[in-house]
Amino acid sequence: SLEAPPASGHCERWVEGTNIAFGFVESPPGHTEEGKRAEHEIFLYVIAGALDARVGKMKQKVGAGDVIHVPRGAAYRWTVRKGGAARYAAVRSTLRLEAAIRKHGAADNWRG
Repeated sequence: SLEAPPASGHCERWVEGTNIAFGFVESPPGHTEEGKRAEHEIFLYVIAGALDARVGKMKQKVGAGDVIHVPRGAAYRWTVRKGGAARYAAVRSTLRLEAAIRKHGAADNWRG
């Protein structure tokens, strides 16, 4: 349940599909995730808590309901702000999807 008490430490649960991987992450205050170059495109949706985020040169304070986009190849860093744990959902591309985009290009197939 999303209302359950947070994990006592940093906890990630990932499910990888053919084209995307989905993760549910819980992190205690002060925990930092960072990378010099994102291997995959990443989207984070903050469910609870607050993060100090940096993607490339952009810095932003984000909280519940906010989205962070990390383009493939970008430097990134986010730290859980003091005051409580953070929960977020993350989606990232897989190597298979990235290979298909390189070969065929990205397509806008939305038929809304």
